[in-house]
Amino acid sequence: MNHLQKTDEELVMLSLARDDAAFETLVRRWERAVSGAAFYVTRNRCLAEDAAEDAFVSAWMKLDTLHDPSKFGGWVCRIARNRAKSIMTHEREHLSFELIENLEYDESDTTRIPDELLVLCDMSMSLNECVDSLPEKVRRVIHLHYYEGYSIAEIAAMQSVPIGTVKWQLSDGRKRLRKEFGIMEEKPDEKLVARIMARVEELKLWQLKNDKSGLIKEYEPLLADIESMPESREKYHALADVLKIGLWWLPGNRNEELLERIRGAALKSGNEEALKAVLVHDFQKISGRDRIEYMLNTQIPQLEAAGYKSALGCIWFWLGYEYYSAGEPEKGEAAYSRALGLLEKSDLYHANTLSALEVERLTAGLDNMKFHASAIAEEYRYIEGKPRFWSQPGYGRGWMSQDIKPDYVFCMAAQCDHIFFDESLKPGESITGSDGGTLTFAAIEDVSTPAGDFAGCRKWVTAAGERIISVWYKRGVGIVRERFDRNGQIDEQLLKSYSVEGDGLLPMKTGNRWEYERSLGAGLEYQNRVEIIYADSQRVIASAHCLTRRAFYDEESWQDMTLAARSEYFKLDGGDERLVDVSHYLVRMEALAGTSLQRAHTAAACSAMRRIMACSADLNPDRKARGRWDFFECLNVSRSEGSVGLSSDRKYSFEWKEMDGVRNDCEGYSLLYNDVYGILCDNVGCVWSDEWKIGYEGEYSEKFRDETRIGRYKVLDAGRVETAAGSFDGCIRLDVTCEGYSGGWWYLGVRKEYYFAPGVGIIRTVNHYNDDMPPAVFELTAYDGAGEGFFPLEDGFMRRYDCIGLTGGYEASAVYTCARENGIFRIFADRAGIERIGC
Repeated sequence: MNHLQKTDEELVMLSLARDDAAFETLVRRWERAVSGAAFYVTRNRCLAEDAAEDAFVSAWMKLDTLHDPSKFGGWVCRIARNRAKSIMTHEREHLSFELIENLEYDESDTTRIPDELLVLCDMSMSLNECVDSLPEKVRRVIHLHYYEGYSIAEIAAMQSVPIGTVKWQLSDGRKRLRKEFGIMEEKPDEKLVARIMARVEELKLWQLKNDKSGLIKEYEPLLADIESMPESREKYHALADVLKIGLWWLPGNRNEELLERIRGAALKSGNEEALKAVLVHDFQKISGRDRIEYMLNTQIPQLEAAGYKSALGCIWFWLGYEYYSAGEPEKGEAAYSRALGLLEKSDLYHANTLSALEVERLTAGLDNMKFHASAIAEEYRYIEGKPRFWSQPGYGRGWMSQDIKPDYVFCMAAQCDHIFFDESLKPGESITGSDGGTLTFAAIEDVSTPAGDFAGCRKWVTAAGERIISVWYKRGVGIVRERFDRNGQIDEQLLKSYSVEGDGLLPMKTGNRWEYERSLGAGLEYQNRVEIIYADSQRVIASAHCLTRRAFYDEESWQDMTLAARSEYFKLDGGDERLVDVSHYLVRMEALAGTSLQRAHTAAACSAMRRIMACSADLNPDRKARGRWDFFECLNVSRSEGSVGLSSDRKYSFEWKEMDGVRNDCEGYSLLYNDVYGILCDNVGCVWSDEWKIGYEGEYSEKFRDETRIGRYKVLDAGRVETAAGSFDGCIRLDVTCEGYSGGWWYLGVRKEYYFAPGVGIIRTVNHYNDDMPPAVFELTAYDGAGEGFFPLEDGFMRRYDCIGLTGGYEASAVYTCARENGIFRIFADRAGIERIGC
């Protein structure tokens, strides 16, 4: 191979491929210039030769750090100059008198300096003069940033100017220097790069915080500093990482432009973790068979050509999921095998593939309505020597009604800023998370489980909002018991079997395995397994799967009959959902309801379900109305710092929507607003707050899918308000304006008015969906029970709201019934939206 005809860039690439002859060509090509660069500093041939030799050795060892191979010559000359300076600094006292005398050198004698070095050395010597020729403001930021090491954010604060101004001044300075003198193109300052990369790692730790409201203050300055860095692989790797953090954790930050920026930075730097986020977004924009074809024929060939193994394995994993979802298990298993062949055991998706294969095997042939399964991988990291829960990719199968309970044992144990425990605490001591949740070392107790009896277990309790999670750890074993309490609903998992090596409260060695069981009652089967697939001193990767399977419903159990009605009321028929007659289960619910809570639940659920069935053309050919917007919701009530919040219990809630053919006018749209309490919660975060005094103004924001929903509100005096349920004095009005809703959720974001009466609560809501149509108005038409304050809630209270002024056969209403029992407080919502036929 004739290396003499090749460019420096080609020779560098060949050298990186271990072609020694290519590097020898580079040495011969640049040895005179490199020696001259060293000689310009040492003024001594012997010392210059030593420095040049060291420079070429260093260049060979660090060749993979050269960001622009075409600039090999200038790069190795700089190494030689630096090595020469080091020699002169550290060895001067050992030099002979003769050598020191020779250092007095006439710089005008250029005959002893190679021609190639003249311009390079002149530029080095005149750098300060070049910078000094810049405009004053630009010169100042150049000195602060490149000479004194200040970040862009620090410079902006020092000069009381926006960050963007500093970025522009730095960019302008670089452009001027590049144009006039050809400098400022060299490798980024290593200390600056190291500082920025350290800040990137610190920013990643925001993933551990439940409350990310302060993230933006660190995100924006860091992003600005990264963007100001000279071109390099490190710059784009950091840029991809930081932009991905913004994608996930900054509300409203997800958009196509940002995704393209992440893609570009990830491809320039080889950042496969960031690239995965974009690739998954790409195929999720496509549905059905087209998604499979896109992954198979576009994404996979592109990744194969680029040599991205981890990202390629990720796409093969999701292709396997798509094949199984499409009813092609052979292709799905083959895709998973391809993923395993590509992915290292340290890759999360390797563990996820193992759990997916197990879940698909366990659920093959099962009725989707009679099981719920999860295939997940989990990553734990040691932060300051302590284990923290990091991430959990995966997917679920099956549609069996599933309450939010601790299926994910390890994940649920780390709900306070992802902390499992803190062994520096003593019994009774607590730590507080970013969102105000607490983790307490509660006690040392003995625990009995199916896996054995364990003495001296450490009990840690997390209080997170409406949830209380108690976890018992046995040293050398791990989690032996986990208890979950949400609004009085209690569930727990116990260690069934284990195979563990290692010490500590949570031993993390490859091969460690835990299995757990739950007491679910007759008719349900359960399994939950976690296994460590990879572990080192910093990261742990686990494969986990959970399966709850319904074998039968107990005809003598109220809960089983309730779940049967909720789970069996529709079936898939050729891809379409068709209603099923569940009257038998409703009758049994009514017969078995024994407590006041069960009776209230049963009355509301049976009313909603019977209406849904009565409006079905399949079940009732002679129907008198079409069911358009019907819901039953079981709402858990929470009180905190003077506010009342509601959360839907999806285990029991159900719905049926048939909006095709609904007129696109105020009559049809009005049905959408029968969720009187829920829409208010979505817009302002609660249904009542004691802060809502006349004149009060507030704002609530929350990430909602890919956008940020923001509700701004103010409280006004409403005086006397008349409704069908009566006249109410001393009322207040909550005016709400919203943004951040799009697509099918547009109706949640319209301007609204809520009227509250003392002792009763909401008595009217007005929903303005545009200026050309009259608003949808729901008024209180009947109620039972009154109390203190503007949103009283007591056992037995009932509130009925009807949409006023509807014509064309449309009817909309919402009935809310309160029930309290043994510390559990719920509201049952029966919400109707129908269209009378023939009206």
